[in-house]
Parts: sequence; structure tokens; C-alpha cells
Amino acid sequence: QDVKFSARLVSSPAIVTSIITPHMRKMMKSLMAGKENDGMGNIPMTLELSPKHHIVTTLHTIRESNEPVARIAVEQLYDNACIAAGTLDDPRVLMSRLNKVLEMFVYQGAGFDYATGEYVVKEGAAPKEAKAESQEAPKETKDSASSGSKFEEV
Repeated sequence: QDVKFSARLVSSPAIVTSIITPHMRKMMKSLMAGKENDGMGNIPMTLELSPKHHIVTTLHTIRESNEPVARIAVEQLYDNACIAAGTLDDPRVLMSRLNKVLEMFVYQGAGFDYATGEYVVKEGAAPKEAKAESQEAPKETKDSASSGSKFEEV
């Protein structure tokens, strides 16, 4: 597995490339069905990133200041590239992270800042309202604490 920057990407932030085509990959998986080790994990893949794409540049900017959001976004970016390349075998594995991304958007809309773990008090809002909202912040679970995530598993 390799990661590199690529000048060939124009509208996409990332792409996964491999020495075999998605069609060949599916054919190999069907031929190896039922085998304990199908050998698909040994096929090298490369994640190519567009250094000029706004998603990649923004992720670079927030990687230290908002690590939980940056980590989830990078994982989702990789999975999106795998889907586009036809290398993601079971898209159901994405559901947990997609729900977390949806949760992030909802909490952000409510004024929650994942970098600080607190609700942002908007100008003109009474301190009581802000305090009441902060008590409703997302709770860490045992699983999310071990991964560094501030999300509650559903």
C-alpha cells in the first residue's frame, strides 16, 4: 500500500489504483471463493491524492487543530476512492463511519466544535442557553475513547 500525490487528478480529491482492473479483481475473487486465503490482500494498491484539491488542502490545514474530524474525513476519502476504483468488497463497512459523518454535520449545525469538544457560544445567545446546550454534547463510549473519536456508537 502506497500513498502519493498525483498531478493527473483534476476534479477528484483521490483515486485508488492497482495493477489489476476491477473486473479482473472480481473474476479472481469468484475463482478463489471458498479458499481460506484468497490472496487479494497481497495485491498492491496506491492511493493517489490531488495536492491542489480543496478537500486535501483543508485536511492538511486541520490535521492538528481538529484531529478527530480530519481522521474520519481521511478514512472516508480513502473509502470513497476504493468505491470509485471498484476495490471495496463490502460497502456495509462504511455505514458506521457515514453515520458518524452525518452526526458531525448535525452537531456542527447545532454549534458543536469537535476541536474543543464544546458548543460554541454565539454572540447574542444567553449564557444559560449555551450551558444547557453544552450538557447535551456527544458522549464518548468505551469504543470511541480507544479510537480517539468523540462520537457515540448507535
